[in-house]
Amino acid sequence: NIREHTVLLERYKHSMDESSIVSKVDLDGKITYVNDSYVNVSGYDEDEIIGSKVTFLLHPDFNDAVCETAWNRINDKHIWKGSVKNRRKDGEAYYVRTTIVPILDEDENIIEFISIQNDITQLVRQKEQILRQTTDYITGLPNRIKMDEDIKNASDPKLALINIENYSSVRDYYGYEVGNRSLIEVSELLTDFLVGKHIGVYKLAAGEFALLASTNVDLRFFELICKHLVEKINDHTISIDQVSFNPTASCGMTADRSRLLSHASIALQHAQSNTRPLIVYEDTDNLVQQYEDNIIWTAKIRDALVDDRIAVYVQPIYNTISKKIEKYECLVRLIEEDGKVVSPYFFLDIAKKSRLYGQITRRVVSLSFDVFSKIEDVEFTINLSVEDLIDPETASFIKDQIENYCVADRLVFEIVESEGFDSFAEARQFISDVKELGCKVAIDDFGTGYSNFAYLLELNVDIIKIDGSLIKIIDQDRSSQIITSTILDFSRQLNMTTVAEFVHSEAVLNYVTDLGIDYLQGFHLGEPVPIASLHDTELLTYKSVSSI
Repeated sequence: NIREHTVLLERYKHSMDESSIVSKVDLDGKITYVNDSYVNVSGYDEDEIIGSKVTFLLHPDFNDAVCETAWNRINDKHIWKGSVKNRRKDGEAYYVRTTIVPILDEDENIIEFISIQNDITQLVRQKEQILRQTTDYITGLPNRIKMDEDIKNASDPKLALINIENYSSVRDYYGYEVGNRSLIEVSELLTDFLVGKHIGVYKLAAGEFALLASTNVDLRFFELICKHLVEKINDHTISIDQVSFNPTASCGMTADRSRLLSHASIALQHAQSNTRPLIVYEDTDNLVQQYEDNIIWTAKIRDALVDDRIAVYVQPIYNTISKKIEKYECLVRLIEEDGKVVSPYFFLDIAKKSRLYGQITRRVVSLSFDVFSKIEDVEFTINLSVEDLIDPETASFIKDQIENYCVADRLVFEIVESEGFDSFAEARQFISDVKELGCKVAIDDFGTGYSNFAYLLELNVDIIKIDGSLIKIIDQDRSSQIITSTILDFSRQLNMTTVAEFVHSEAVLNYVTDLGIDYLQGFHLGEPVPIASLHDTELLTYKSVSSI
């Protein structure tokens, strides 16, 4: 029996040595045994370790109080568990999840301690990477990605956007260092004021901050808080290196969960254009419709459809390797009776409410197919919303037109990512059908959501169009750079093509080109023009941009 138990114990020991980092320590805290895993992870030879104090591997950053607590607990015959930061022989840090067990003799006296560890360095690094991606590089506040996630998890959320209106002027005049330090000072002012008030603070792009409140904060109390904060910022003087200035702030807020960020942004824009410190979206007349009434716009859309005044404009998409136009994005416009060209911003939402949206989509498809079917070897993209994908009439029309015009091998459908995919089954069916016909599928505005990587794989996407809100500030904003790099790495591993939109300046152009994004699009490279202005010769010879 003794032999059998001995063999069994040896097998237990072998299993433990193979799966864990094991050491034994005597009552004086000196190491008496280490297994091969301990030697490998630490980088020390066994004879350098045996006889050393158990604390000799601890990283200088590790909390001494934790060590004292652990030592007192195991000497009281209790097991201690915790995470420990150690340092290898070469000076590199590593992390272990540790369990220390006091070993007792038959009289219940401690004779030694056994430490069983597992290397968790990779997990810690991953958490640090996630934290960096959800944290603003300058202020240390949570960023847009974290805010989007918190909004999803919040009940009865209320959102306010605070913009430091003279931030860009200060940064351009005094330099980025002063600009960054001013943002830090404003962030500290916000966080100090909001201590204990159950309101989250976030740093968004450039000089913009966000405040997020949930159920336990009343809307009017939230409004009062925002009002006081704007006053406090406007009364504050920032002094940096003999430079003094007063920040000027304005604020827009809303409690409309369905379009929280959109409505807060509209309220902020309204506050800025009317030089008011604070606008609450719910307290105003419908801001979206302040210039044109719904009824008037519905009539305009109907007339435009009847009179054939729904037009297609195209914007070039450049290949960063060939430095030439290789694709065009088709964009809808409404031409008013006096010839004025109207952006879809002013009529698409109304078209959806008035059930005219499908007709507009079908018109864009017909016009685009008619032109590009006559041009060889040029890809073109058409934007589709989730409404298009799940509308049987529109979906059937699009598939019929693809077969009629034989353009599938050059056609890309851009699906707007920010709209989400609540009707997943129908959306996936449409995407599967058009891909089977030979079309490609792109996700537009990618990066605006927080958990969109999962359904990106599920939808079998070919192309990622990185959201313009990231690209337009990528030459300045560290968070945008990190997020875009992450998206780019993800797409490369899955062999997906990437497109950067909103390339509006030479600085942005140079940055995204160096980053290695496949295609570029934006006003700096080419503004949208009527589709009728395209000529076969121009397309076939591919206009090039020497600055890429």
